[in-house]
Amino acid sequence: MAVLAAVLTLVGKVKWQGVVLAAAAALAWRAIDLAFERGRAACEAEFRTAASTERLRQARANQLALASGAEIVSALAEENARLKTLLMEIADDARDLSDGDACGLGADGLRLLDRLSGSPEPGGSTGGPHPRL
Repeated sequence: MAVLAAVLTLVGKVKWQGVVLAAAAALAWRAIDLAFERGRAACEAEFRTAASTERLRQARANQLALASGAEIVSALAEENARLKTLLMEIADDARDLSDGDACGLGADGLRLLDRLSGSPEPGGSTGGPHPRL
């Protein structure tokens, strides 16, 4: 009984305005914390969506670049094979020239050189092996 009386005496001396103020502050803090957590979760979800979208965009761009690169490599490989064949033909024709031992180039030798440049007319030019290079 004495303990109960002592507790009631202490409760009577407590300033309830401070307790109410502390409780209100704790509730306000919790409400702000919940709002912050919701905002952070929404921000993280938005960030994940944006990151996923950017990764997909980069993957598509990489696929297009690889396809374009493969086309260029294929075209250059075909051009390389064509030029190797042409060089072999020209080397065979050069061995058969009647004035092959002569000093300087004759008309037949010049025609072989023009064939090497890929031009149908003497001294002409065809440009590079691939139009996008």
